[in-house]
Amino acid sequence: MRPFFCLLLLLGLAWRPGSAQSTVAATELVDAKTVRAWTVKDAGSYAGVYHFGVSEAESNLILCVDAGLITAQIVSGHWSAKSQWIADYQNLRNVRVTGNKFAAEGLSGEFISYVDEEGQRTFGLRIRQPWSGSVGKGQWEVGSRSSDLPTYFDYPFGFVSYRLLKPAELQARSPAELALMRNELFARYGFIFAKGGAMDQHFRRFDWYRPQHRDISGFLTEIEKRNLELIRQQEART
Repeated sequence: MRPFFCLLLLLGLAWRPGSAQSTVAATELVDAKTVRAWTVKDAGSYAGVYHFGVSEAESNLILCVDAGLITAQIVSGHWSAKSQWIADYQNLRNVRVTGNKFAAEGLSGEFISYVDEEGQRTFGLRIRQPWSGSVGKGQWEVGSRSSDLPTYFDYPFGFVSYRLLKPAELQARSPAELALMRNELFARYGFIFAKGGAMDQHFRRFDWYRPQHRDISGFLTEIEKRNLELIRQQEART
């Protein structure tokens, strides 16, 4: 019998905070004989969105790489007592990419390619004993690479989340633009602005904005923290 490992694959657009949940289309078993190491020249080529799980157990791993800084964030969710879907964010610690190997505190994996059930070679990240708990002990779960970062962060200032800003590019921004840049990041995490205030009124115009959290500081990645500090410094100068 050929060896298999389990791939829980959600077909369709990558889920992101504020978007409707996709419908589960397929659960695949991947023939281990088709698996190959996915190797690239630099770790930045692995940056992107990796989709794990199905239905309520689905999650995205957002991998960002810039100037030697690597961040990995798990985006998932849960139902509240009032039957509201609440987005959850977990930042992995001590993230490392060495060759095609991925590691973080409590996790290990590797970047691979494999042939899916339609005969197409697909790229992904397989994790041993993942956070989803959807595979047995000693098994692997594969997250398919479902989106690049600019597509996933398709917002006016989405780049604040996946690349380090430079002071020079902020100097050309008006005070109003800087304020929107900073607050859009909060809004994407579901920050609850003062009711009726300028930012509350602005972001409620967008269907992706779902006010859910009064404190989002624990959700921010290291890239986002550094960018926010730069934005605030520039705001203080204007």
